Amino acid sequence: REAVLILFLSGLVSLLLLAVAFLYVLRLLNRTRRLERDAQQAEKLAYIGTLASGLAHEIRNPLNAMNINLQMLEEDLGEAGTDDEPMAILRSSRDEVQRLEQLVKDFLAFARPETTRKVEVLPGDLVADAIRFIRPQFEKADVELDLVREAGAPAISVDPGQLRQALFNILHNALEVSSAGSRVQVRVAATEKGEARIDITDRGPGIAPAQRAKIFEVFYSKKPAGTGLGLPIALRVVESHGGRIDVLSSLGRGSTFSIVLPSALVDFFDENGATGAIEEPGS
Repeated sequence: REAVLILFLSGLVSLLLLAVAFLYVLRLLNRTRRLERDAQQAEKLAYIGTLASGLAHEIRNPLNAMNINLQMLEEDLGEAGTDDEPMAILRSSRDEVQRLEQLVKDFLAFARPETTRKVEVLPGDLVADAIRFIRPQFEKADVELDLVREAGAPAISVDPGQLRQALFNILHNALEVSSAGSRVQVRVAATEKGEARIDITDRGPGIAPAQRAKIFEVFYSKKPAGTGLGLPIALRVVESHGGRIDVLSSLGRGSTFSIVLPSALVDFFDENGATGAIEEPGS
């Protein structure tokens, strides 16, 4: 009886092991099929992206020519003393052409991002340089733009041009939601985990919770002249550098977009196996 019981238990254990092995193999097969489908879908999307980029280039060239011709026509009509109404129509047409040209430019940047060329930089220096470039737009809109640099923000390994573009896109959004006389603050600091953090805080209307999950979707925009590509491009750039964008917002009180990037030291080891605050108003 004991021998029969042992044989029975051994057979039962063997069956259980075979069942587990069968389920594991079945899971591997399903995963392999899913990966194959994803690879085929990625190839299709890459092909569509290539076609779309070529089409966008073909559209961009005539738009650029139209913009130049409209500008020359506007100058000629202005010298001839043309009535205000035709001039207003001409300016409106030129503004629309410029908007479409910017849309195509943003689409190209999203569809075919440039190759990343990383160098080690201090985030405070990079942000200060970006602010110097964009400050005239804030001054024209009567919106104050301040920079706060906290001690301890680590150096980061990034493509400066790409990260500046991400900063510009978020700063443009902050400017568009800011009223005259308000303030946008940019703060450079370190996270508790030793990452670099760039906070961009506005005092705009804020973002409703239902919209917050959509703001990084392509072509999603609540602004009449928005392309819906600024934030998706910013997110793609930051994620390509191993970072993320966190968003905090309160209706009626404004929003904070936080770009969080790994330190250059962490990035180096991945590839190869805080006290005080200095405020720089008007900097």
